[in-house]
Amino acid sequence: APSDEPELFPLAQTEGWTEALLRDHDRLAELEQTYGLTAQTVVNYHLGFDGAYFTIPLPTTLKDGKLAVKRHRRGQQPKARHPANVPAQLYGAETLKDAPNGSLVIVTGGELKRLLLVQMGFLAVSGTTGEGAFPSAWAEVFRGKDFNVAIIDDVDKAGLAGAEKPAVVL
Repeated sequence: APSDEPELFPLAQTEGWTEALLRDHDRLAELEQTYGLTAQTVVNYHLGFDGAYFTIPLPTTLKDGKLAVKRHRRGQQPKARHPANVPAQLYGAETLKDAPNGSLVIVTGGELKRLLLVQMGFLAVSGTTGEGAFPSAWAEVFRGKDFNVAIIDDVDKAGLAGAEKPAVVL
């Protein structure tokens, strides 16, 4: 029978994936050329490579020394893998807590796009299950703040449809 336990990995394993990525110059070049992300961003956000996918730890899932990991890589099928039995997360939500009123917050589709925006100096969040996932409960992290919100998704059918959800919720 399939387990309903969340798919979590030991911190040591995720750290090993980060170390592997930092040693793999071809994968680092791929990450920079495909997604615009630098080695410093790999270090800052503990990105890794598990042999097939780039790995993105979801810090809000940390439990008993283990955490959920999102996997992503263009050219792989599927392109992205959300961890089993882990609810969608608003990736980067913790950064909004201390952000001053009037801050520009960009809501985007995808963790790697969010990290590129952060690397460029922007305050950004994204859903971990793709464009269009923006439950009304996520509006709580915006409540009480006078943020200027920009929604930037892909200019394709999924992105255009996905941009409507946070626009309605917020």
